[in-house]
Amino acid sequence: MCLNVIKVSVYLQNWSHVLSYVSKAESTPDVSETQTKDSNQAIVTKLKCAAGLAELATKKYKSAAKHFLQANLDHCDFPELLSPNNVAMYGGLCALATFDRHELQKNVIGSGSFKLFLELEPQLRDIIFKFYESKYASCLKLLDEVKDNLLLDMYIAPHVNTLYTQIRNRALIQYFSPYLSADMHKMAVAFNRTVPALEDELMQLILDGQIQARIDSHNKILFAKDVDQRSTTFEKGLLMGKEYQRRTRMLILRAAILKNKIHVKSPQRDSSQAGEITVVPF
Repeated sequence: MCLNVIKVSVYLQNWSHVLSYVSKAESTPDVSETQTKDSNQAIVTKLKCAAGLAELATKKYKSAAKHFLQANLDHCDFPELLSPNNVAMYGGLCALATFDRHELQKNVIGSGSFKLFLELEPQLRDIIFKFYESKYASCLKLLDEVKDNLLLDMYIAPHVNTLYTQIRNRALIQYFSPYLSADMHKMAVAFNRTVPALEDELMQLILDGQIQARIDSHNKILFAKDVDQRSTTFEKGLLMGKEYQRRTRMLILRAAILKNKIHVKSPQRDSSQAGEITVVPF
């Protein structure tokens, strides 16, 4: 029953219904208690794929990647909605756009189940491996080669430009992270871009706070900002202390109110007077 509703909801693009019924289906005893059995693996895979589509459509790319990565190729039989190749492409691109290096290695490259999906899309597999190996020029070139086909895909087409931008930004961040300074001419070669175009991208990342750096526009050098970790940690400690004090005062006030049995009465609908505070006698 839930699968039929999920299928119709996907056709209607009612993504909140999809996620709601996926949650209901996963909480039923038949599915939740016996997910490891082959008889239910097909159902679980369908639910994960449907949830992945819903998260993709609502631009929650990391959640979408996590759902697609849980699919099982041997039981991926959902031709009404998507194929195993679609699962590989959607899961791989969303993971590439949102996962850090550790997550990418653990959940994608080192995943025995998702590796089988990647074998269906050799280009995507090469893209992911080249990204992980920091061969960004080759990775981005391969991404450009598959872009036209992705733009014809009804599910991922609206998200291609956003995902590509996130992948490119993540590559720039990872490239610069180990350095105190970087020659933008060398970076431009590594990313197959002109220096002015690269400078614009880096400037936007700096403005967005994704890279803590400054640009020497004359010499075309990117310098990392010298962040005082001690001061930053001290400021965070002060903020946590103030938040702890605020919560403690709230708990003490609540305990005092409960102890003295103080109740706030709401005003009646036909009255414009404010609520009354009364003390219930012991």
